[in-house]
Amino acid sequence: MKDVLQTGVQEFEIAKRTGTLVPREPNIDASEFPVRVTTERLLGGKGGTLQLEMSPGRDLWLFFLKRQLLTRTANVLMGHKWTILHTPDHISWVTTDDPVVRLNYYEHGKYDFGGGWGRAGTEMFLPLGPHHLLYTRIGDKPPRRGTVLSVEMATHLQRFMVEHAHRYVFAVSPDKNVEEYRPRVVDADASAKEQEQWRRWHEEQIAAVQALKR
Repeated sequence: MKDVLQTGVQEFEIAKRTGTLVPREPNIDASEFPVRVTTERLLGGKGGTLQLEMSPGRDLWLFFLKRQLLTRTANVLMGHKWTILHTPDHISWVTTDDPVVRLNYYEHGKYDFGGGWGRAGTEMFLPLGPHHLLYTRIGDKPPRRGTVLSVEMATHLQRFMVEHAHRYVFAVSPDKNVEEYRPRVVDADASAKEQEQWRRWHEEQIAAVQALKR
C-alpha cells in the first residue's frame, strides 16, 4: 500500500507538470476491490494528503482470485511441462488443507515453500489421489508420465506435503510418519478461541467492507 501511494503521487505530480494523463490499467472494476481512497487539501490550496484504506479479508481474496489466480497465474501454469508420478507400492500420498506445494530445494535440509509460479527451478506438486502426483519442475523436462518414484524420493515429497499443511492432513489409512513430520498438538483453549473466531468471521467481514463504503 505504501508503494502504491508513493508511486501514485509521483505519477500525479509528473502528469500535472507535463500536462499528460495518468496511465490507467484497463478493465479493473473498482467496485469489486475493498479499498477506500480519501484526499484532504491543506488550507491555501497547496498540497495535502492522500490516504488509502484496505480490508485484508474475504473480498480482497475473492478479487485476487478473479484478477490474478484465474487469469494471469492460470496462463503461466499452462506453459509448464507437467507429468504424473506414481508412489511405490506400500506408500500412499496424503493430502492437506493446503495441497499445492511450491518448493525451492537448495540442498539437503535447506528448502522453503516460497517458490514462484514462473520461477525456474521451483518444483510444484499436488496429490491427485493416493498413488498419483501432479508434478513439474519449472524450466526442466519432467520425468516420463507414470514414473514410479523411489522410496526415498516419495518419502521426501510426503514430508514436504505434511509440513506445508495449515492445520489438517488427510490420508486413506493411518501413517505413523505423519506425526513425525508434524507432531500433533492438543490444546482445548486454542480450539475454543478458533471456533469463536469462525463464529464471528462472517459478520466481521461484512462490517469491514461496509466501513470502507461510508
